Amino acid sequence: MKYPLVLIGFMGAGKTTLGKLMAQQMQVPFIDLDQYIEEKEQMTISQLFATKGEDYFRQCEAHYFQQLITKHCVIASGGGLIENTYFKRKQINATFIFIDVSLHVLLPRLRNDTQRPLLQQLNQQQLTQKYIKRNALYNAIATYKIKVNQCEQPTHTVNRILALLSCKNS
Repeated sequence: MKYPLVLIGFMGAGKTTLGKLMAQQMQVPFIDLDQYIEEKEQMTISQLFATKGEDYFRQCEAHYFQQLITKHCVIASGGGLIENTYFKRKQINATFIFIDVSLHVLLPRLRNDTQRPLLQQLNQQQLTQKYIKRNALYNAIATYKIKVNQCEQPTHTVNRILALLSCKNS
């Protein structure tokens, strides 16, 4: 398997939760890309969007992702990372794991979330369109795809991911 292991999927899919558990079980570092950006830029993602705009945030996202791509770790990406032009120009040497959660499961998770700038800008129809567009991109780049249902516990999902990874590498 190629490191880093990069969890991709729509906002609210559970990439951070799953990534922390995976890294702990695999005994490798965990990096949440959004938190990494916040530390480096000394602003929250919401503040970056508000003061510098989405384009600036996407540039930061690509820049910091490039810094992390050589590390032996688990990375939880932001939901929009795959829309970044960086992905259109580069062949990225990593293992991408698509955390596939249906929109009807995601919507209740996202309904009252005030920390995600795009949620403040999009109505439900626009959010659905973004979900459809991004899902096609996640599927195109994914090394592995894990379908997650509403009732599944994160530890069970992580065990399924680790079993898939070990099965493919044995």
